[in-house]
Amino acid sequence: MEIIETQKTVEAQELSALWAVDPAEPGLAPDLENFNRLRNLFGGSLFRFKPAYVCTDRDLFLSDAKELVEAYLSPVLSPGSSDIEVIYSQSEKKSEWASAIVKASHL
Repeated sequence: MEIIETQKTVEAQELSALWAVDPAEPGLAPDLENFNRLRNLFGGSLFRFKPAYVCTDRDLFLSDAKELVEAYLSPVLSPGSSDIEVIYSQSEKKSEWASAIVKASHL
């Protein structure tokens, strides 16, 4: 019986994800340990992510909303290390916020 060995070469693919965050929820802020676990699941340094924040305050300037998200994520991200998506919504329904995030992830 002849055994033929084959070796599969799997090239690393760069994964990306849209990460929904809400600076108004301090209890859900990521910590470094869990963030590193998540990053490792997605290939370590190959993991690309884009934080997305659904903002219901139309009076909040885009730059101010981004600063809020950067401060919220400061335990795990350096300022300016990731492009932040701010999605404005007039709805107070969280289900509509989720829909807005899903829609943004397909762009």
